[in-house]
Amino acid sequence: MACASLCHFGINWRRPSVCVLTGIVLFASGVLFAVLIAIPALGYWLFGLNEILAFWFAYILTRPLGASFADWTGKAHSVGGLALGDGPVSLVLVLLIIGFVGYLTVTRKDTKSA
Repeated sequence: MACASLCHFGINWRRPSVCVLTGIVLFASGVLFAVLIAIPALGYWLFGLNEILAFWFAYILTRPLGASFADWTGKAHSVGGLALGDGPVSLVLVLLIIGFVGYLTVTRKDTKSA
């Protein structure tokens, strides 16, 4: 678990500079991380990848995936963003999280029935 956390923070710290150095713009970096995060899901569903390994693989990529799309929607056009602003993007994301958590709390679709 400690190794996964170190990788998670290491990737998150390096994501902007890696994307800038390679010329990857914000949207493209989001697509890249979306493709990468699909690897453990496909590995689990199609090839029986160990569920713990799949979870930690995906966990490491969640922060750069979210940050890439949040930066793309919130940052200025000059850096490849949509210029919607950090505040509105954060507000929409908080409302989505509250909505999804509320939905799962009420429907209990995320729990196994006994």
